[in-house]
Amino acid sequence: EEQVKIKMKYGGWGILRKDFCERTRDFEIDFDQPVEIDIPIRIIHGIRDHDVPHEFSLMAMERFTTKDFEVIYRKMGDHRLMSPTDINLISYEVDRLLKHIEAQDAGARAAPPLEKTINYQPTHHPAHLQPSQQLAKL
Repeated sequence: EEQVKIKMKYGGWGILRKDFCERTRDFEIDFDQPVEIDIPIRIIHGIRDHDVPHEFSLMAMERFTTKDFEVIYRKMGDHRLMSPTDINLISYEVDRLLKHIEAQDAGARAAPPLEKTINYQPTHHPAHLQPSQQLAKL
């Protein structure tokens, strides 16, 4: 198997199979045209991401034809989004999206608010609060 060695932005080297690199071309999206897709899409993007510019998320939102598209920006987030607060937010949003899809499949327009969050719950950041609790804090 031929391999491709790439320098990683976060240090060190990554090794990818050459056939993997070549096959991914089949899945590239042409953003010069609208992308016809009608599914819920969620993106959580770190502003400090040096690998994928955060403006990409806005471009994707404009190009995908689905009306159910949400972007959340993390001011202190990088490409990996691995802080405890980031992980909590990702867990919350995945759970919220699954409930949203279940509700749509059952004929509802959207899911009701989540009753509780899952996984890590920091006490110093409002990301662990339900939307109604966040509004009450304002």
